[in-house]
Amino acid sequence: MKTVEDFMNLLIVGDTGFLASNFIKEFGANYQITGINRSNFKFDIKSYKKLLQNQFDLILFTAAQSSAGLSWKETDKTLVDNILIFINLLIALKKIKLNNCKILYFSSAEVYGAYDRLIDETDVFNPMNPYAVSKVAIENLINIYRNEGFNIKVMRPFPIIGPGQSANFAIPNFVNQIKLIQEEKVESVIKHGNLSAKRDFTDVRYFCKITNHLIQNFDELKYNEYNICSGNIYSIEEILKLLIKQSNMNIELILDPFRVRPIDLPLLAGQNARITEEIEATPYSISDTIKYILQNS
Repeated sequence: MKTVEDFMNLLIVGDTGFLASNFIKEFGANYQITGINRSNFKFDIKSYKKLLQNQFDLILFTAAQSSAGLSWKETDKTLVDNILIFINLLIALKKIKLNNCKILYFSSAEVYGAYDRLIDETDVFNPMNPYAVSKVAIENLINIYRNEGFNIKVMRPFPIIGPGQSANFAIPNFVNQIKLIQEEKVESVIKHGNLSAKRDFTDVRYFCKITNHLIQNFDELKYNEYNICSGNIYSIEEILKLLIKQSNMNIELILDPFRVRPIDLPLLAGQNARITEEIEATPYSISDTIKYILQNS
């Protein structure tokens, strides 16, 4: 039987968020985990310095206001919070001379902006919303701190979907509306924004498998940045219609102008050659993902 000392000592920054909570559910038993979030941690340099005395094997950094749509409404909060929470960690590590601490950072495919083709990790950043700007700023900081010996790898997830995601995102918002319709609490109508945008959707379970692999093989990773995507490219409208079909409901669709973003990327889809070079894992089909979401939401 394994003892506590046999498990990797993992610090998860933002442990109650969508991606981190799903990772803990799927793979948490494999690690000794310390989780911090806004309810139990201040995220200032002093607090980080005290916490980091524990000498973690790896830091999984997931904390962020991660909604591109919400970032237009809460621009200052998105920029300040997302950047400050991370830079304070790096400053604290530097002050206590833990520059070589391993960090796996969750960035976002939003950093790339608009491309009319599959995007690879070498493509130029062109952020088109405040959330993406915050992630580009952090990736620039990461490059600076790497020059000072910091050991940081970056994941750039394309849209991840699954149970437990905030209703600030389109797919879980649709699921919430369908649930209310099924419970006969509202009329059989779904309000939506732009449905023509196409995205490379990835099941959160597949994402967790990739994350676990990158943690377990951190020292052997060939690259510093990895796109996390599945090749499942669908329009928002196609996903919505699949949700409605599997719900067995007759639902009317109505455009809500307040749900339309000021700027919305027509396509966000990635090239996943780097990650498939690292791990043999088959992405879930979109129908399996939709079924999983509806059954667990």
